[in-house]
Amino acid sequence: MLPKYLPDALVALEDLGAEQDVMAEVIPFGSMPVRDRVADRLADAMCALDEVIGILGEEGASSIRSMDTDVKSLFEGVDRLMRQVSD
Repeated sequence: MLPKYLPDALVALEDLGAEQDVMAEVIPFGSMPVRDRVADRLADAMCALDEVIGILGEEGASSIRSMDTDVKSLFEGVDRLMRQVSD
């Protein structure tokens, strides 16, 4: 199940799951088109930021919970970039 902040752009990537794994074995990352490599790294960033949002919601994160707004803003910025690169 996807975390609640994961946008539709990543849902489409998840649907490709097994197909991408096969492609990764066949096509070395460095030889992939630039747009695909950028989209891949942006997806990684979005996943990491989504995890941070989840961690900041945990009970033990009260001392750093103020970062939540900034992390969500970063997530939204990366999401905008992802949409640009996938248009």
